[in-house]
Amino acid sequence: MKEWIFELFKTEYTVQVLIAEFSVGLLLMRKRDRFALRAVLSAAFCILASYYVKMLFSLFHPEGLLRDISIGVPYFLIFLLSIGTMAICFRETVWGILFCASAAQSLQHMAHRIRDLIINCFGLGYSVGVLTVLGLVCCAVVYAGFCFLFRKRNGSKSLPNLNNKKMTFAIVVCTFICLFIGVYSQFKSEKVNIILDLSMIMFCVFVLLYQFDFLNESYKQKEIETLNILVREMQDQYAMKSESIDLINSKCHDIRKMIRELGERFQIEQESIGEITDAVSVYDSSVDTGNKTLDTILTDKSLTCESNSICFTCMVEGERLSFIKSMDLYSLFDNILNNAIEASKSLGERAVIKLNVHTKGNLAFIQCENYFDHKIEYENGLPVTTKDDKSYHGYGLKSVLFVAEKYGGAVNIDTEGDVFTIGIVLPIPA
Repeated sequence: MKEWIFELFKTEYTVQVLIAEFSVGLLLMRKRDRFALRAVLSAAFCILASYYVKMLFSLFHPEGLLRDISIGVPYFLIFLLSIGTMAICFRETVWGILFCASAAQSLQHMAHRIRDLIINCFGLGYSVGVLTVLGLVCCAVVYAGFCFLFRKRNGSKSLPNLNNKKMTFAIVVCTFICLFIGVYSQFKSEKVNIILDLSMIMFCVFVLLYQFDFLNESYKQKEIETLNILVREMQDQYAMKSESIDLINSKCHDIRKMIRELGERFQIEQESIGEITDAVSVYDSSVDTGNKTLDTILTDKSLTCESNSICFTCMVEGERLSFIKSMDLYSLFDNILNNAIEASKSLGERAVIKLNVHTKGNLAFIQCENYFDHKIEYENGLPVTTKDDKSYHGYGLKSVLFVAEKYGGAVNIDTEGDVFTIGIVLPIPA
């Protein structure tokens, strides 16, 4: 029985690092098709291969430097095998896989050092049973703690494109140093081992904090790039919609004139002519806020609401919003109203959107209300998109927040009952 335990102990490092890698990978990376089958088969192969790697190196009995090298080489080979397992199971770039693997190695080494620290502090001894059981407990606690803290702070974001390869390379090097020290640092003095364990735990914490701070910066960079793409698209949309609405207004004016002339020529009743001209006026610009950009966006959205049987009312003082650049103003109201329209499409009689923009002193107040009928989840204080494709969805309210903060304002979102309300306060420059 003891022999079997000793043989299984040879795969302890492999099992621990694989569990760490899958814990990090499931948080950050995209799974490949048939993930479960890939995970079971590749992990089983990795564990089996690591057993034979260790057994193969145990057959050699070199002396001096070669002996020292032969102790660490199996661990490096096993770590490389585990990286291969990640590549088989997850759809990610090489740098992304190395990033996650290095984080997993730091987690594994931290758990390993906590286990050794407990053994050294309490004098438990390095028996195979103690090492195995205590090692599994420490790994479970460290991995679960990491997953809880990461998900609480970062939500369910996928791994961004890690453009800074030098940074990722530096993190991987730190991880290999950590692995190297773990293999070759065993001293006879318990006090020295305790100091080393504490130092290595702090080093692992530092590497993880540094690594995930870099990850947060990558998330922000990705969001900025996406927002820039959306802004460029909005510029094109604004130009086209502005031209289209001007053309519609011009044609509607001509059509109304022709209707009146035909009515006079054929002596059609004025009531009938009025009904026809009113029908044409639906497509004419009836929004006049004193701000051309706002007129364009509100006219466009009123037509969208008309076609979707949504009651749209607005009271807007547009003149005093002239301090906001046209594209920022377009982005602000386009995103606010797009969200409201999307939420109102399937509400029937409750499909109502109310927009109010007024000023008081040197403050501008923007408020939009609409009903909703689905559960709203929040992430970092903002509602999460309900769209399946999140590549370019979910940035509407982030754009609203970005524009508001750009002009020194604040955004408040309230979901009391079944009414969604977004309120924005902007200081008006003197």
